Amino acid sequence: AGNDLVPAEFTFAYEQGHTIGGVVQNEQGKPIPGVQVHLSLSSQKFEQVGMCLALWDRVFLTDAKGRWRLGHVPPIDSISVGLEHPDYISAPDLALVSAVTQRKIKACTAVMVMKKGVPVSGRVTDPAGKPVANATVILGKYYSPNRISVSTDKQGHYRFASLALGGTVLTVTRSGLAPGLRSINVQAAMKPIDFHLEKGNTLRVRVVGRDGKPIAGVFVTPDSWRGKRVLCDLEVKGRTDSEGRWAWTWAPKDAVKIDFGLTGHVNYMSIRQLPLV
Repeated sequence: AGNDLVPAEFTFAYEQGHTIGGVVQNEQGKPIPGVQVHLSLSSQKFEQVGMCLALWDRVFLTDAKGRWRLGHVPPIDSISVGLEHPDYISAPDLALVSAVTQRKIKACTAVMVMKKGVPVSGRVTDPAGKPVANATVILGKYYSPNRISVSTDKQGHYRFASLALGGTVLTVTRSGLAPGLRSINVQAAMKPIDFHLEKGNTLRVRVVGRDGKPIAGVFVTPDSWRGKRVLCDLEVKGRTDSEGRWAWTWAPKDAVKIDFGLTGHVNYMSIRQLPLV
């Protein structure tokens, strides 16, 4: 390869692109504008070279007629779709569609239906009983297909406009205060689900090798709490410093499970869900 010559001229041939799309409607058959459509596209040709068209940084909005479109798409074998709208039951995480729906998406004739759910609301307060503004309230566990979040207002109120019936979990986080966690059963005419957050606790970690010397650069990620994976995407995850230390200053007072990982040229270390207090 080191002796390959750079050609004086090279022709790169583009394949013919296509337009895919569909329409998002409610249960009454009326279009829903403003739906966020998340997409991932793949084909055997892509997979052979370890590629997929996961458009993580792109969100396609439906127009006033509920339509969405994506042009210049190469030949594809599979399509995954996620739909998100604050007034309907949302599933923003990508899910593989059926072969029938895939053919309709390629023909821009696919009709996807979003259903109305049940509103869930409540209030978040601090140890003094004062409202907590800008707290994040998360519905569902990590990697749950229906995982969504909202923020509290100045009075500490939060509201999910439309949730699916059944069991799930709510997690509340606000830097400086210990997280809150509630298992709930979503049903009609629910009472408010309030959270009273306690003062945060400091959880300190030091990672050392077998020789007792500190290991810097270890990934530290809070994972599970009270048997549920609800901490994975907190902003506190990071790496150990030059002394092998990492700290979380607003941890809960009971045990959490934490993941540790270290990559290098020779060694790889991974410890999953080590309980710490």
